[in-house]
Amino acid sequence: MSIVYLLVVFIIFGGSNKFLTFVHTSEDENRLIHYLFSEQGYNPLVRPTKTSNETVVIAFGLLLVQLIHVYEKEQIMKTNTWLHMKWYDSELRWNPDRYGGIYQISVPFTNVWTPDVVLFNNADGNYEVPFKSKVILVYTGELQWVPPAIYKSSCRIDVKFFPFDTQECEMRFASWTYNAREVTFTHYPEEQDTEYEINKLLAQQAISSTTDEKSKDDYLESGTWDVIGIPSKFVHYRSNASSVSPDYIEIVFLIKMSRKTLYYTVNLIVPTGLMGILICIVFCLPTAAGEKMTLCMSILLALNLFQLLVTKILPPTSAVVPLIAKYLLFTFTLNVLVIVNTVIITNFYYRTPMTHTMPAWLRRAFLHILPRLLWMESPILREKRRENKISLRLHKIEQSVVLENPIHTISETINRRQKTKAKHEDKNHPVRSESTTSFATYVNDKRRTSTILIQPNSHAKHHRHHRQHHQQQYKKERQKILIEESHPLISVHSNQDSNSNYHRLQIQHMRRELTQALHNIRYIAAHCSHESFIKSIHDEWKFIATVMDRLQFIIFLSVTILGSLALLFQVPDLFKFTSNDSEKLVRFSNPNMTVHELIKKT
Repeated sequence: MSIVYLLVVFIIFGGSNKFLTFVHTSEDENRLIHYLFSEQGYNPLVRPTKTSNETVVIAFGLLLVQLIHVYEKEQIMKTNTWLHMKWYDSELRWNPDRYGGIYQISVPFTNVWTPDVVLFNNADGNYEVPFKSKVILVYTGELQWVPPAIYKSSCRIDVKFFPFDTQECEMRFASWTYNAREVTFTHYPEEQDTEYEINKLLAQQAISSTTDEKSKDDYLESGTWDVIGIPSKFVHYRSNASSVSPDYIEIVFLIKMSRKTLYYTVNLIVPTGLMGILICIVFCLPTAAGEKMTLCMSILLALNLFQLLVTKILPPTSAVVPLIAKYLLFTFTLNVLVIVNTVIITNFYYRTPMTHTMPAWLRRAFLHILPRLLWMESPILREKRRENKISLRLHKIEQSVVLENPIHTISETINRRQKTKAKHEDKNHPVRSESTTSFATYVNDKRRTSTILIQPNSHAKHHRHHRQHHQQQYKKERQKILIEESHPLISVHSNQDSNSNYHRLQIQHMRRELTQALHNIRYIAAHCSHESFIKSIHDEWKFIATVMDRLQFIIFLSVTILGSLALLFQVPDLFKFTSNDSEKLVRFSNPNMTVHELIKKT
């Protein structure tokens, strides 16, 4: 009872007018709906025309709400759109004064005739609008229908300049059953009063029918693509060129978008470029380290991994080669060439005089010409500089080396003793004096030859000539020793005393030891000279490998930089730094251009 009492008091003292107005409005709307759909006998299956020869004119437009995703591999574009359609039905008019001032009502789409507009290039099998929203009726007979839809449309993806590409995807709408003589399409109206009506009808959507409309807060910007524009056009198809009216009309919306390159630059381009530079660093690694091939193979595997990632993103097309694929292929080719050059350089590094003979042109090119051009010091010039320093030092210490030689001291002592004894002995012994003098002369000659074991030689031009020279010199010295050994150093006299006999035996024993020592010294000197010569030739091969490393580093670094820039400059509008502001995007597309085409006969 209390609830009923309070309701009566509310109606009497203040709420009676509003309550009665609400009840009155509902009654007016019921009478209006009864009048439109029952009394007039409205049939939603019939086109809204007075005669069958008339054509229904439909104003068509599209509002892009969100570019959801572009599937490059499947070549599908997924969008969230609102379709805008407006047409006129003469049977759905009324006088607002008779129905409580009602100017517009919303009715289900099944109660009125609606055009069967579908997306022709649909990719998921759902051609029509999935959600059928209500239709807005205006008292003048205008019907406005704004159904939202999420479409998956087929789109030809051009991956030539991926990831710096710009795509143009079409959305082709048309009537499924009606031809151009029954249903035709025109652009959405742009009058100010129509704009006011639409904003009044769909205030919560905050949409506008003009092409100058800016993006609203309900627009969701894509994280991968920037929508540049949405131009549209009508395509009139004719069966023959002489036909005046079209046989079929299609509305084409072209969504132009450019890819945001930050993700691909950070995750693909920059690592690939760094690996391209890392390939050149291989030539800076010493060959003796043994890690050149390991580094090359590691970079090659990394490039294969990046190439697999790119192939998973891009569509399997043979029409064009993507730009990123060209760059990966370019880097991959450089890596293979680096591996080949590394094998060749390693082969040069470990060459020896026993296995290879250095040609004259190779010696001149890599030991004289290229080191000067590559700011490197040739081992031949370095050896000449070292020889000059050694010759100066030897010239200074030559006298001290000769005087401090023990053989020289012994021979001088023997000469002095022999001269002293010769003064006291009989002068009738010329043979002994001559023998002693000849021995001193021999010892001095041997002393001179023994003071210099290995003279510093510059690197011979040819190994055979150097070896033959040492062999001939060794044979001459050997023959000289044998000739000297065949003659007795001291002529034996039958009347020599015991002291001179003992002295002669000592000298002969010393002579044999000195001869053997000199023979061993010459052998050691020849062997050391031969080893030094082999090592010098080996060092020359190593230096040639170093020169090749420096030369290949400069060549490959230049090719990598120039090739990367050449591929990068192929991108159109690469340095066109324009920020696509979503607030300036005109995302409502109103077709205002007509294109005439002929129907292709099969």
